[in-house]
Amino acid sequence: MQLKRDELHALTKKTKIVLNTVGPYALYGEPVVEACARNGTHYFDVTGESPYTKDMIEKYDDVAKATNAIV
Repeated sequence: MQLKRDELHALTKKTKIVLNTVGPYALYGEPVVEACARNGTHYFDVTGESPYTKDMIEKYDDVAKATNAIV
């Protein structure tokens, strides 16, 4: 799993926006949100999973603000 995390961070460092259209987000989305928030990459998705959205805001809002990412 570490390799995939490293790959996500490498990818998000090279782009400005990630549009995630693959779920279920509660199972697979957090590593992408984390990488975007930490690397200043804007992140958008099409989730309707309210608990997931709440969790991501609580975990990564401050990080995203610090890197000027819109998540």
